[in-house]
Amino acid sequence: MVQFQGQEYDLTQADVDTRMQGLAPEGIRKYFVEVNGNAYPVKQVARTCTGVHRQNTRESQKLLRDLGFTVHQTS
Repeated sequence: MVQFQGQEYDLTQADVDTRMQGLAPEGIRKYFVEVNGNAYPVKQVARTCTGVHRQNTRESQKLLRDLGFTVHQTS
């Protein structure tokens, strides 16, 4: 169970892997995570896995870190 924008979500890292499978990564501006060998923007992953379209980068990063992902920053 993880929290995102005051709501609890029953998500695991494996759930994220499954939900992102086959999706093309959007353009990365600054922060990303690797899922199934692909680099995805943190907001794309958070949106896909929670259905929440309005979010900020910090919230998305926290969600993904809580799930065990490492958040990377472009150089």
